[in-house]
Amino acid sequence: MDASIAARAVFATDLPINWRYQGFVINPRLSYRDERFHEGRLRLGASVGPLFGFGGLNRYFYEVQPRFARPGRPEYDADGGYIGTELTLSVSWLPFRRVRLFSGMHFGYFNGSANEGSPLHRDNLNFAAGAGLRLAIFQSERRVRRSA
Repeated sequence: MDASIAARAVFATDLPINWRYQGFVINPRLSYRDERFHEGRLRLGASVGPLFGFGGLNRYFYEVQPRFARPGRPEYDADGGYIGTELTLSVSWLPFRRVRLFSGMHFGYFNGSANEGSPLHRDNLNFAAGAGLRLAIFQSERRVRRSA
């Protein structure tokens, strides 16, 4: 079990020239990873933690300026603070030395967020899933052993 706090700056761009700072996210998180299955070839992971947006980030996503207000989308002044809580579950499998298959699910819960009243806040729940393949083309023959 690990505890971490990630802080990320957020930029918006219309490539290649215009880059605009939009604020930052703070994401404290508890994570768990288990590699005890199938001699370490199967990994299970889970993490959970809240998201907080500051420095204008929530304005970028939730604010409706007067010039963009219309019926069904009233003017809204967004606040910084709690965005929601995220839960991620993952599994990965190493069938061969240089090949890893991975899959994961991501759940977001946004009830009680600082901007739940925004007309741009539509759902309190979000779900995403994905899968992939990693192929290590170059890899050292001598490996470092991880301590338990």
